[in-house]
Amino acid sequence: MAVRVLDGAVPSHLERLVDDYLAHCAARGLSQRTLTNSYGYALHDVFLPWCSSQGLGDVSQTLVRSGENFCPNFCPSELIAGDLS
Repeated sequence: MAVRVLDGAVPSHLERLVDDYLAHCAARGLSQRTLTNSYGYALHDVFLPWCSSQGLGDVSQTLVRSGENFCPNFCPSELIAGDLS
């Protein structure tokens, strides 16, 4: 899986970790479609832009509290409330 670099920008630590994770998933045998449409979309098109908007560029900055702030913005309310029955 190639590292996505736009406009000559150097990828952040989180972007490199995401790409490493996706490469690991590809090595495990996940289909390209799953990597692109599920994992890749969620990480590259939702999570990383959110991290950027929050000023989070390094894994050491992504604390539990940041995750708690992410979920209300993107997770279904049933998941947050724990009511999936």
